[in-house]
Amino acid sequence: SKLHVRVIQPSPSSFEARLTLPGTLQGTQEAQINSRASGYVKALFKDIGAKVKKGEVLATLDIPEVQRQVDEADANFQLAKTSYQRWTRLRAQDVVSQQELDEKTGAYRQAQAIQERLREQLAFGKVVAPFDGIVTRRNANVGDLVNAGNSGNGQALFSLAQTNTLHVYLYV
Repeated sequence: SKLHVRVIQPSPSSFEARLTLPGTLQGTQEAQINSRASGYVKALFKDIGAKVKKGEVLATLDIPEVQRQVDEADANFQLAKTSYQRWTRLRAQDVVSQQELDEKTGAYRQAQAIQERLREQLAFGKVVAPFDGIVTRRNANVGDLVNAGNSGNGQALFSLAQTNTLHVYLYV
């Protein structure tokens, strides 16, 4: 029996190997922007695709409970300040004891600290961008009730991505 062998010469080919993989493109930083106070969305200033700068206001909230607390703290502070000033004058005339003045001084400082803390909370009515980026999602509408943080049934008001550098994730 005869065996036939055919000899061939290899030659360059135009064959292209192609591999398609699923992947994700993400910004270097991504954040879900929540409210720091509970209230109603008063105004929205940015929407999906908007470029924002760090500290730029994305939305404002109406936070009536905090406003009422600030009003009460202002009234308590004014009363404590008046009492403190009055008792300081009385102590200078030696009409009241140092202990009584110390109590009024403590109440004045406490009322001042409460007032400052509540005024800082009132500033939470502005939702701001934590970094430069692009709004990738807006989950709120004017009039919506939002919860502080991400507790309860609340959800992020906005999603923000920093896109000056991107990360590509491939699933192999």
